[in-house]
Amino acid sequence: MKMNELILPYSAILFFLFICCKTEKKDNSKCITSTSELESIEPTLNYYKGDPSTDSLWINTLDKLEEPSFMRQGDYINVYFKYDQIVEGYEVIAKWKAFDPKCETGYLLMNFYNTRTGRNFQYISEKYSNYHTRELAYLDSFNGFQEGDIFHFEYIYPQNNREYKAFQLGYYTPFQFLDIDFDGEQELLVNDDGQYQGGNFYEVYKITTTGLVKADYVPLNCIQNNSIIDTINQTITIKSWAGAAYGTSTFFSKQKNQVNPIRFPKLHENDSWITEYYRQKNNIFSLDSIHEFFNDTVYIYYLSAEGHFILKDSTVLGEVIPIPDNIDDVTK
Repeated sequence: MKMNELILPYSAILFFLFICCKTEKKDNSKCITSTSELESIEPTLNYYKGDPSTDSLWINTLDKLEEPSFMRQGDYINVYFKYDQIVEGYEVIAKWKAFDPKCETGYLLMNFYNTRTGRNFQYISEKYSNYHTRELAYLDSFNGFQEGDIFHFEYIYPQNNREYKAFQLGYYTPFQFLDIDFDGEQELLVNDDGQYQGGNFYEVYKITTTGLVKADYVPLNCIQNNSIIDTINQTITIKSWAGAAYGTSTFFSKQKNQVNPIRFPKLHENDSWITEYYRQKNNIFSLDSIHEFFNDTVYIYYLSAEGHFILKDSTVLGEVIPIPDNIDDVTK
């Protein structure tokens, strides 16, 4: 990947400041991220209460599914919801166990039924919320979730994001399907609804004949709503921010052959997920370039033909070092 190999003045980083701010992913401290809501248009809370007499068929489907052990413990509130739209060929229904009547969070068992193939798979979460459960819980007129509540929700499409052409992942979208690893098959991406200062993270799952398999590797385990997914050129850009004076944009590209990096740049701050990338073996993505914002300068590191990272136009900062046997030695 060819990048502009420059060190930029302070004025050139205003774009970074526009889309970046500090946030941390809950239960995943390795990803410190950037971005705001990217001018997302807050949707209208569109829903209506269901009726057991007309909704019993899909509710019975949920009740027949085996719940994980954690969902069978405790005295939580059984709430059922369904998205009235068919999303990428899937009918989506869920049993959600609210932790208390005015809580937006709870256990989740969500069923995806493929209307074309007749196959089902389930997404399970020990801590789940979305735009609808959150907004309902916060409504002054809402008396709280009650046992057996039934809701019909309107699916929030990712096009709700004004910057959709550049940022394909919706801020409010509860889940979506996208071929994010460029293998010709769509993955399931689930919004964690973290509402961090910088935005929301997405968990990525491969859809297999036996269920979901989490893609727990860089860059797919650091996807957020400001990540740039270029399906044409098969590239992913991850933006991160840590404090007012430090951030990175990291550029990955899909490779035909597996990649085992041999060197990595010593940045001004430790981006632990970049370190994790270099711990990984047999990467299918190469890390091509890093734009590091530090104080009032952007330092651009690029991957040379020899497989080493080089800092353009700097002889003092951005030392390139070989990976030691114990990578933690250079990240302390």
